[in-house]
Amino acid sequence: MGTLLAFSRHSFWLSMLVMLSLSSHAHVNHDESYRPVLDKLPKELEGITVQLTDTLAPQLLLENRSTAAITILGQDGKPFLRINRNSVDANTRHAEWLKTYLPGGLPGRKPEAGNSPLWKQVKASNSWGWFDSRLKPTQVNADSSWHVPVLVGDKPTKISGRFAPAQQNGYWQAKWISKPALPEGISVTLIPGQPYGIMLSNQTSAVVTVLDQDGQPFIRISKTGTEASLKSALWRETAAQQGLRNVARRDNPWQLISKTPRYTWIEPRTRGKQGSKKPLPWQIQLRVDTQLITLKGESRWLSKR
Repeated sequence: MGTLLAFSRHSFWLSMLVMLSLSSHAHVNHDESYRPVLDKLPKELEGITVQLTDTLAPQLLLENRSTAAITILGQDGKPFLRINRNSVDANTRHAEWLKTYLPGGLPGRKPEAGNSPLWKQVKASNSWGWFDSRLKPTQVNADSSWHVPVLVGDKPTKISGRFAPAQQNGYWQAKWISKPALPEGISVTLIPGQPYGIMLSNQTSAVVTVLDQDGQPFIRISKTGTEASLKSALWRETAAQQGLRNVARRDNPWQLISKTPRYTWIEPRTRGKQGSKKPLPWQIQLRVDTQLITLKGESRWLSKR
């Protein structure tokens, strides 16, 4: 599976998941009493960065700057993901490769036939994010823990953590202040989450460029597909969450990430201010060819009943 094909499939299935989320008015972890917390990494994982974030679901993000391959083991103790210094490989015969690609897995997809591992490159990079079901609390309490076994080369160790009380009695809800006035064929949709996501679709011949919080190009969508500006701070943040981050080149900071003129990203500008329950106004600017359009929204804290 080539890198470009992997990006295209990622965009397609993420969009499918988005529509399912919209139909059920889903929110991330709002009804759960406990959330996963990451422990300090063991010394065996020196040169490895691991983050735990909550996007569409709890997600582990791993960046490998070491010389050893990092292999993630499934709940059956068998390998399903391998992250090298310049390549991410999936064992396409392992069910957890599909289950961790998106929350709820990939509908209609089955592991490839065979018993021995079948490794295929899914990205030419050293980072990846996966939705591990071991991060989901079931019947837990404040003393419960979780762990994901990994191999550093051939040496076993683990990424571990615990479940802590969520300590929140509500959630942030984002909405448009007014319906976005966009040219016909261009649409934006808010996706429930903490923070919310945004799906942008462009079915026109125009080039639509999203600006980041610094007013710099973030992504651009045209009839040829979706490109990301690798210099954008927003791209570096959201790409890390999706395991898509690459390093910008001097000769060309743009990277084609999908041949589909549609993209979904986690938008941190919709995140409410920690410790505050005051309404938070926010805005996102688009350029449609040369025309500048400002999308205005607001996030409000909603208390649980």
